[in-house]
Amino acid sequence: MSGFLPSRRFREAQLLIGTSLVVLVAVSVALLEGLSSLSEGLLEEARRRAVLAAEVQSGPRFGFFPPATSGVVGAALFQEGRVASSWGMSGPEGDPWWPWASREAWERSGRAVAGPVLWAGQSVFVAYRPATGGRVERTVVTAPAVATARRWRWLGGALVVLVAGGGGVLAWLLIARALAPYRELLAEAARVVGKPPGQAEDRYLVEAFRTTVRRLEASEQALRQEAEELAVLSAGLAHETRNALATITGYLRLLPAAGEEKQREYMAVAQEEAAGLSELLERFLTLTQPHTLRRTSVRLADLVEEAIRRLRVSFPDVTFTVSGAAGELSADPMALAVVVENLLRNAAEASAASAAPVAVRIEQEGTRVHLAVEDRGPGVSAEVAERLFLPFASTKPSGGLGLALARRLARLHGGEVHYAPREGGGARFVLELPAGGDA
Repeated sequence: MSGFLPSRRFREAQLLIGTSLVVLVAVSVALLEGLSSLSEGLLEEARRRAVLAAEVQSGPRFGFFPPATSGVVGAALFQEGRVASSWGMSGPEGDPWWPWASREAWERSGRAVAGPVLWAGQSVFVAYRPATGGRVERTVVTAPAVATARRWRWLGGALVVLVAGGGGVLAWLLIARALAPYRELLAEAARVVGKPPGQAEDRYLVEAFRTTVRRLEASEQALRQEAEELAVLSAGLAHETRNALATITGYLRLLPAAGEEKQREYMAVAQEEAAGLSELLERFLTLTQPHTLRRTSVRLADLVEEAIRRLRVSFPDVTFTVSGAAGELSADPMALAVVVENLLRNAAEASAASAAPVAVRIEQEGTRVHLAVEDRGPGVSAEVAERLFLPFASTKPSGGLGLALARRLARLHGGEVHYAPREGGGARFVLELPAGGDA
């Protein structure tokens, strides 16, 4: 049964049951000892009365009838092996030394009192005493209390066995039944916590409950934060979509009254707005959908060069300078390329007006790899810096989703994206990744 119950608490239950049974058996044994002592005392008292009665009955006083309270129920006087006289329940007449085999046997016993023996349905003691003229007197004394005491002694022994055995089995079954659901709780707690009990089961359950509560609170906080972010995303997307549609609608309304040249201009602007809206929606879907990384060996410098090659088409006047190097990373090349391109695009947008160069530096420090991107643009105001990585925090052509997307994908890799003002003006963004690629 111990295999179906929590081991530590079951051992404590076993100890408790064992202690209780020891105490119970000790009390029962003490009671049994008391009954035995009482029985022996009654036996000794019966023997003493038998001896006294025999002394009274012997000699010239034979025939004296003692009171009923003395317990004497009969006597016989033997002479030469025959009954000379008798009265009451004196025992068998044909056996002068009953229950002794002979006078010699009685002498060898030290002239003891025989009994208790059963005679005529009663428990009696038999005492012999030599009388005058070579006669021998047998005195029979009843002892009803002795038989009762002996019955109680056996009853006490049976009670000890019944209480010790039955009580132990009953207690064992009751505790087993009470602790049966406890095992299921422990199994569920071990599943939730993720490790087997390393302490007393009740304390382990308390810790499991606390761990579960903490996880629920953390999950609730994360859900609340995600809901807030989703609300911001939805509001920002609605705002950007409304602005783009308003621009497109406005230019479409101007088309009928415009000349051919103006129509081409208006159509180009409407197409540009539509393309921007399409890119905005694509970035929004990328940001909100779950992303599973497909890691492979990646060189960060190669991703930087590829991103610069694509950005030169949109920003032909912006110069990129790349320095430093790092070893290969274990990363999702597509996801990491999005991060790198968003950081470089953000710097290119800030530097486009002044055609100032964008500095890119790759470094490895211990177990971390850093990609620093610096621009000489107008920088970021203190108000915007506080919510820089929130969706739609900026009004740049990327729609304010680039940095939010870059941070999310970086964190999926176990990394982070930081912002700091650049010395001398501008902004500095740093992508930090684990060298081993462990999340």
